[in-house]
Amino acid sequence: MAPRSPARVVLGRFALALAVTLPMVLGGIVGVNAFIDQKVASIPRVKLNTAPNTDSGAPANFLLIGSDSRAFVQTPDQAQAFGDQAGNGGQHSDTLMVVHVDPGQQTGYLVSFPRDLEVDIPGMGKQKINAAYDVGPQKVIDTLAQDFNIPIQHYFEVDFQSFQGIVDAMGGVSIYIPAPARDAESGFQFIPFNFHPGCYVLDGSQALAYAR
Repeated sequence: MAPRSPARVVLGRFALALAVTLPMVLGGIVGVNAFIDQKVASIPRVKLNTAPNTDSGAPANFLLIGSDSRAFVQTPDQAQAFGDQAGNGGQHSDTLMVVHVDPGQQTGYLVSFPRDLEVDIPGMGKQKINAAYDVGPQKVIDTLAQDFNIPIQHYFEVDFQSFQGIVDAMGGVSIYIPAPARDAESGFQFIPFNFHPGCYVLDGSQALAYAR
């Protein structure tokens, strides 16, 4: 039998390698997708009266609220780190943003509403917008629709624990700290950075203390 040409040898090895690796790659993709689907499915849902959802290619508004609620606290360690719900007077929000996403134009706009902005809250009269969230996210959605004609299709809420988890999942966040800083209430201290101003990568707990 005549020896095979070098080209046929290379093609044969490539076909063998492809036959071995392709099932592994496909299995990995399926596994990753299943993991992502499981994570998404595990996100707690909040039933709200939002505006009708738009087509996947049409613009939509997302309400993003940063909550100081301690409703998630269940263990003594969590209570020590965050405090408990009873001792912190309900829920408040220092961050209230509306994100407008337009997939067709591939653009996004973010509008931040200061917590002390005075608005006309339905059924409550003139108050700071933060008072609407103290009642619940539905009251915020109703206030935005009434006062600013902004329909909300989707709602996201980030509490202390999820903020910390998001930062850790990102591998930390880079923050420029211009001077030594310390806050006894939040627990933020400049000590780990040896009091040298500069840009530092904060982990979840440090970033939460810094943000608070």
